[in-house]
Amino acid sequence: MNGLAARALDDAPVIVVMGVSGCGKSTLAKWLAVHFGLTLIEADDHHSAANRAHMAAGLALTDAMREPFVRSLCRAIGSELGGCVVAFSALRRTHRQRLRALGRPLL
Repeated sequence: MNGLAARALDDAPVIVVMGVSGCGKSTLAKWLAVHFGLTLIEADDHHSAANRAHMAAGLALTDAMREPFVRSLCRAIGSELGGCVVAFSALRRTHRQRLRALGRPLL
């Protein structure tokens, strides 16, 4: 990657739509992605089938169960060459810190 491309990646914002389950994160994130012409990254798409089944049974995920999900989500955000919109609860401080650690501007 040349210097200009690396600079563009560093400056490409990541719009994170955060909140509790059912508050409209996905709806707003989809609208923002379309409006600004950005890629939409839906955090829920990064859960394993086992995690989805666990949550569907009304059970909370453990931190150990969340780790591969957060790692996959961060990898997807990091590989996005332009700005993107992310629908993600990000309710845990450690998850927000992981997003900041990507080194991209967060909105």
